[in-house]
Amino acid sequence: MNLIIAGVLAPLAYLLLRLFFKSLVISFLNKVKAQSEVKEMVSCYECGVFIDKNDAIKKSNQYFCGKKECLRNV
Repeated sequence: MNLIIAGVLAPLAYLLLRLFFKSLVISFLNKVKAQSEVKEMVSCYECGVFIDKNDAIKKSNQYFCGKKECLRNV
């Protein structure tokens, strides 16, 4: 009987608890991320400056800042 508990039930309980706590942590992190006011940043393909993704100009899956030197090749 002890072999069944140690060999089957204990690993099963461990996996279930691990899944439960993992889902709690992921849920917490997603909630914090949704409430965060941190903006997503991207780097300019030409000069490497990081800018807000909403302010960037996207052209063929690459982001550019508003500088005319960077927009020259767009």
